[in-house]
Amino acid sequence: PGTSFSPANVLVRQGGQVEFVFPALAHNVTFQQPTTAGAPAAIPTTSNQSVRRSFNTVGDWTYECTIHPG
Repeated sequence: PGTSFSPANVLVRQGGQVEFVFPALAHNVTFQQPTTAGAPAAIPTTSNQSVRRSFNTVGDWTYECTIHPG
């Protein structure tokens, strides 16, 4: 585990979920379409746990960790 998401791109069916697994190094997840209806909720700074997000709206959801951008 490092400072990037793997895999970088995922195809999720409408209503599907993605599980973000956070190692000891803290990360967060911010979706870059906050004004788009249906965008998943951001994940606050988290470590040593997993968090799931549901994708109920069709779209391309770009996301990043603002602690480790890029």
